Amino acid sequence: MPKLGVRAYIIALPIAIKDRDVENAWRAYAGECLRLMTENTAKMGGGSYIQAKWADIINPRPTDNRTGEEIVADVIKNAGLTLITSGKEELEKG
Repeated sequence: MPKLGVRAYIIALPIAIKDRDVENAWRAYAGECLRLMTENTAKMGGGSYIQAKWADIINPRPTDNRTGEEIVADVIKNAGLTLITSGKEELEKG
């Protein structure tokens, strides 16, 4: 971008952000098309292919290190559910 004043930047910023978003969307689309073409070609030829998407490689999702019990407790809490167990007391007595 050329050297601009503050007002010009305020006016130009939404346009620049939109242009950047369009460019990023195009790159994601083109990358996914290329990945699918190589996958289809490899399947026809019996070869291997990259299964990971470019977006997942450059922006990996954080790993969830919670135990299964912690995940269940979070789901129950976030959904507003109440856990009802039946027969547990009878097993402890018997």
